[in-house]
Amino acid sequence: PETKSGNKEFIQSYVPLKCQTHYSVMRSIIKVDQLVSYARSNDLRFIGMCDLNNVSGFYEFYSKCRNSGIKPIIGVSVDVCDNPENIKNAGFNYRVTLFCKNKNGLKNVFKILNSGYLREPSAGGFYVDTDTVLSNSGDLICAMPAVMSFTYKLFKSGKTKNLDDYFKKYIDSFGGDRIFYELWKDGIPAEDESNLCHLEMSKKNGIRTVAVNNCQYINPRDFKGYAAAYAMRNSVSFNDALEKLSNSARLHIKSAGEMSFLFSHIKGAVEATRDIAFECNLDLSDTALKMPGFNVPEGFNENSYLEFLSNNALGKLRPASLEIYQDRLKRELDIISGKDFSGYFLIVADIINYARKVGIPVGPGRGSACSSLVCYLTGITKIDPVEEKLMFERFLNPERVKMPDIDIDFASSGRYKIIEYIVSRFGIDNVAQILTFNHLKHKALFGVLFKLFEIPEVHSREFAQAVDKIISLDPNAPVEKIAKSPLTARVIAANGKFGDFLEAAEPLLNNIRQTSIHAGGVVIAPESLKKDVFLMRKNEGIYVTGLDMTALEGLGYLKMDLLGINALEKIEE
Repeated sequence: PETKSGNKEFIQSYVPLKCQTHYSVMRSIIKVDQLVSYARSNDLRFIGMCDLNNVSGFYEFYSKCRNSGIKPIIGVSVDVCDNPENIKNAGFNYRVTLFCKNKNGLKNVFKILNSGYLREPSAGGFYVDTDTVLSNSGDLICAMPAVMSFTYKLFKSGKTKNLDDYFKKYIDSFGGDRIFYELWKDGIPAEDESNLCHLEMSKKNGIRTVAVNNCQYINPRDFKGYAAAYAMRNSVSFNDALEKLSNSARLHIKSAGEMSFLFSHIKGAVEATRDIAFECNLDLSDTALKMPGFNVPEGFNENSYLEFLSNNALGKLRPASLEIYQDRLKRELDIISGKDFSGYFLIVADIINYARKVGIPVGPGRGSACSSLVCYLTGITKIDPVEEKLMFERFLNPERVKMPDIDIDFASSGRYKIIEYIVSRFGIDNVAQILTFNHLKHKALFGVLFKLFEIPEVHSREFAQAVDKIISLDPNAPVEKIAKSPLTARVIAANGKFGDFLEAAEPLLNNIRQTSIHAGGVVIAPESLKKDVFLMRKNEGIYVTGLDMTALEGLGYLKMDLLGINALEKIEE
């Protein structure tokens, strides 16, 4: 594609492949929007995302890159060991970097990560075993990450026989053309020694080297924000974090010029980043809906059964203007069946009717679903859209591509029973709760930074009160606006620590602080989610996805909002 400078022959000589984002919770402060904006403003045609032991942000990154005309490279750094079932006696451990060549490579990454997260919690921290990586190596490119590679660790300890054994396993699985030795120049201890090791091994076995920049913040000026994130993650003071990270001040995204200078003595290492990018061609544009099937009585399909239930209910309703209802019902059913959504309506109706059958209070319906006569006749809602003069097209129209979204309210005490029922209907491997991410908003961020920077209470209180007034008028106020506000001017001038405080706060605002389970989200799949979706853990025996609702919807899965509402219990009482 033509760049902003109009140069159609432009060839990107260096690709930042290992940009860790804030999805590596508090290990990086790069937000996806910032990363895509950086690529766009620097005329980059390719850029990579590579988080540690997760791909939770891959869909946001993929979508925003594609919408900006940038090719996204999806990678992940994975911790590997010989015996992940017993971390205390895990034996040899190391790390590999994996890049997805295509959709199948992405699925293999899901399988590799799932093997680590779905072990019993008592087994210890996250690791996957070597055999799992090797047996799911299809359509993946593997890079050995300098000081953390098995190559360097075994070379340094003199275990050359073990090194040969490991190397043979990886060559047999990946092939020589899909393995690279990473070379680093990030100021990380032992990287020079590991680079020499990788260069020596490259000469010995012909495996290519690749110049890698471990990116954990966008610009050098963001370093204090990164140090503050490190302090939060490790429960140390800001000054302690600065001291600990004194050798890690080069983890910003380096330019092609910087990388070419740093690796000018190693032929082809920088260009290898581009070669990897050329090989990675993930395309999700042909993703189809993955609707779970609904068991209908013999002699029916989903379309005819939904029509039967609706007409049966209409016969019992006996409205005065029957013809109006019949015309409206036919029009709705034609649109629903034409989009293959009949199964969705049957599933929702089945869940709601089960709740009513076992005495769990259910809401009467909310949002645009109340505009559907089919929803009313099948018991999904309790509102007659014809009588209330509600338009069906507000809910679903011929132009809509996405699945309709029906939010369902249940009494809080009965919500888990509903999930158990869904599991019983569709299978334990086909149902999961959905991950969500909690972000550092103004109050939470400043509250933590007051402690890290040891701001006296008198100053922190005054600053917090001023911030409350600012964000009451502008909830998304950037830190720069807060810093320049007349409301904060006096307290900032009164305490010199606020300079570093605000410099650290700017890149941290809205970063992911932790993960949790979505209050209402549940995904239902036609096949085992373990094969095709990133799963992070179990909650009371039920899987929790490692992807959020937007990603699951983008991958074609049926996601539902089953909301627990305390007020329904009060009304019932």
